[in-house]
Amino acid sequence: MKKRVFLQRAAVLPLILFTAPVMAYFSGGAINNIDPAVSGMGASTAVSAEGVGAVFNNPAGLASCEGEGFIGAYGSLVNHKRQFWAFGASLGILRSFTVAAGASSVFSETGSRENVYSVSAAAPLFRDLYAGLSVKLLDVLYGAPARALSADAGIIYYIKDFLAAEKIGFALFISDPASRLRFEGGAEDDIGTKLDAGINYKGAVTAAVSASLRFDLNVNGGTQVMAGVEKEFGPVAARCGAVFYESIGPSVTAGAGLKAGGFIIDYAFMTHEKMGQSHKMGIRFVLPGKPGKRLPPPSALKAHPGDGSAYIKWNSVYGSIDGFRVYVGDDKGTETFTDTAGADEAGFLIRGLENGLVYEVRITAFSGGEESEGSIKVRVEPAKMPEDINRVYKSARVLYIKGSYADALKRLESAGRGADKYAETVMLKERLKKIISAGVGK
Repeated sequence: MKKRVFLQRAAVLPLILFTAPVMAYFSGGAINNIDPAVSGMGASTAVSAEGVGAVFNNPAGLASCEGEGFIGAYGSLVNHKRQFWAFGASLGILRSFTVAAGASSVFSETGSRENVYSVSAAAPLFRDLYAGLSVKLLDVLYGAPARALSADAGIIYYIKDFLAAEKIGFALFISDPASRLRFEGGAEDDIGTKLDAGINYKGAVTAAVSASLRFDLNVNGGTQVMAGVEKEFGPVAARCGAVFYESIGPSVTAGAGLKAGGFIIDYAFMTHEKMGQSHKMGIRFVLPGKPGKRLPPPSALKAHPGDGSAYIKWNSVYGSIDGFRVYVGDDKGTETFTDTAGADEAGFLIRGLENGLVYEVRITAFSGGEESEGSIKVRVEPAKMPEDINRVYKSARVLYIKGSYADALKRLESAGRGADKYAETVMLKERLKKIISAGVGK
């Protein structure tokens, strides 16, 4: 949905030459990508974006377990010379088939417009290999009206729980192959065919890193190199990236996202020496999980050893669920599980473990009779805290019992980063921060 149309009709050629830097929406890249979450990472995830945002990118991403919901976006491009709006929605059918529809429009004060209407479908081909197809109607007005029927197709393959990664995605995406724009009066022009290839590394506890290449397969076509990083801080995601255009120089991007329940609000900012600044805002909503529908697995799992215990933390999932299931495996191959108290919990203390033994832990989300895939597995070895950290912990706990919450927190922080490893200190620090942020005590 982000394709540049190369018009050569004599009647509109002067107009196109004059406005080419402005009407570059269909050329893709961070400046012109509709999805703010993708744009903030330099459009490097356009080929591997997951969930409802894939309605504007590689349709294979719709088949991810976060594929149900809607997305809306609005923004200004090229120093406010152009604006755009976009809306898309996706819905899971049965257990593994996702359908989607989208509409977008880019327009300017001069009256030019670029409208795209699409229907898409995606499904897994094999385990961890997904494919998608979009059929699109393109309606443009660049001095003369024209239309085209086109398509996009893509695949994404995931490797999970590998090299300290929650998952690594490899993706291919081809857009507008052999498509032609037809003007009123019978004239025709080719639409630029593009091939994207990319990789997305999502670390278990680190940032997500993406990189992709876009090849223009037309005569005299160019290449774009895109790269980006995203780091989550609880419900907030910070993003940055860059796009290196072969002919017009680089573009720098930045953005942020905020999760609030099932909603995700995204913002992206881009700047380019020739094309100026662009701003984009968007909102996504992921439908609540339902029995028979796919649920996303918890992410960013961490394990903190304790004395005969382990404290497990993770990032929650989008949408409504009943709760989480904590699986614990020992060295004998035995695995047991415990359900958490509620869907809002993103931490759990596992008791009854033996110090010195190594355990493997994974988490799933569940709703009704449906259970998500497991998170990555983490290994944890319960142990007592070192004596110096234990002394600090005990003194901080005394202050906590007395109601001196701020002093207790300072006392814990005086132990340094080493104290952040252990279950007892991490749990007490979290409890103190909640109490202080609520304005309770002193």
